[in-house]
Amino acid sequence: MSGDLTVAIQKASELFDKMTVERHELGQEKYGAFKFLGANTVEEAMFELVDLSNYARYTFIKLALMNDQLDEKLSGLGIDIGPDSLIPSKPTMPTDGG
Repeated sequence: MSGDLTVAIQKASELFDKMTVERHELGQEKYGAFKFLGANTVEEAMFELVDLSNYARYTFIKLALMNDQLDEKLSGLGIDIGPDSLIPSKPTMPTDGG
């Protein structure tokens, strides 16, 4: 793994940790430190999962629209990024067993 990618992954992980702590602290301030003890956290998690599935749908739609735009722009430049573009034009491994 390249150093740049490792650094980017670490930064993203640290951001996730930071945001998790911030959201936890915000929840404690807003609802009280032990509100979760009297809450139906299973039901709340179910609602959050439904919200998450909607976010996944919206993100999928955005990605599909961006992909269509990218395909259109790159095709105009003569660049193919379809599934066939991943097939090497030359074998990368010897095929004669040697």
